[in-house]
Amino acid sequence: MSACYQNAWLLINTVSTPIITFRERPCMPAKAKHIAAQDNCMSVKVVCENGTIIEWYPDGTVQETLPNGNKTIFPAKPTYTSFLNGSYILAEFFLGYLSFQPYLRGNYLEFNANGITIYRRNGQTFLWSQEFPAKEVDGVISYSIGNFDDEDFWRSERSDSFS
Repeated sequence: MSACYQNAWLLINTVSTPIITFRERPCMPAKAKHIAAQDNCMSVKVVCENGTIIEWYPDGTVQETLPNGNKTIFPAKPTYTSFLNGSYILAEFFLGYLSFQPYLRGNYLEFNANGITIYRRNGQTFLWSQEFPAKEVDGVISYSIGNFDDEDFWRSERSDSFS
């Protein structure tokens, strides 16, 4: 398993403005990789022994919620495809709300041969370091599935322990 260091949004309960931090991205358990790869998987969640909840979403975003309610949101690492399409979706905050919008203009993406990726937009810089071996998150695994074909979007959650 591997991870990287990256910028992330830190949302502290008592602070209205998000803080940009730099830390290690949580590593999804190997036992959950096959679940996340399914077309109808909406998220994979691990509840750790200490009460921390970590969720991985199909777009590559990871959200960590601590027992005290503080959250860290790790944006997905940009890909070459996002560069070629001219669009990258970054979690941004507007009027106190988290927004996932594709931006077609004003993006700066830099892919380095050593695996470092840099994204800049509106004066903000996000960096993803090169990958390194990391310990996977340990806890009870659950996941949400959805049927994207139905007009009435439905969501069900199934909680199975694979650990």
